[in-house]
Amino acid sequence: MPFKTFRPKRYLLLISFVLIFIAGCNPFVSISTLEKIQQRDEIVMGTINGTLTYSYEGSQYSGFDYELGEKFAEYLNVNFKVKEYDSLITLFSALKEGKIDFIGAGLTLTPERAKKYKSSPPYYYVSQQVVYYKGTYRPKNIEDIAEPIAVLEHSSHLETMKGLLDQAPDLQIEIQKNEDQESLLRQVANKEIKFAVV
Repeated sequence: MPFKTFRPKRYLLLISFVLIFIAGCNPFVSISTLEKIQQRDEIVMGTINGTLTYSYEGSQYSGFDYELGEKFAEYLNVNFKVKEYDSLITLFSALKEGKIDFIGAGLTLTPERAKKYKSSPPYYYVSQQVVYYKGTYRPKNIEDIAEPIAVLEHSSHLETMKGLLDQAPDLQIEIQKNEDQESLLRQVANKEIKFAVV
């Protein structure tokens, strides 16, 4: 039996072809979020009911964020679906769990949120306001507020109020869970709370 010589170049070439073939057959290749949306032919926006961002009356949807989401779906040539949530915590949980593709709810990009989420460029600007019942004590600055001030849990307003504690260490923050801005305004109107930030 003749002795065969070992040819490393030939074996390296064979191993390279096998590895390339195996890599090409990899079933674990990840696809982008956009590709997933296009494959299922639907983009899902999570939101919270609010007159400016999203509302539903009778058979008519409206709101700035709703209309932007609808136009985005048209641009992608996919169907548009809206899922409504009751609070910011459930809204962000849905995004984290992949139940929705994006949030359209007029949210402020805070430094804390910027660490966790990607955001579009701002498309409108709002300012936070302290609200109180008409005809009652009107505070001139944050140090004048001697009563608890209500803010929504997980809101940009809460981050703002926490940032003001150095300036006003006696500030009492009342965190409202499972509420929205309209319910805060309603509580002020019904004199259930004296101050709120919206």
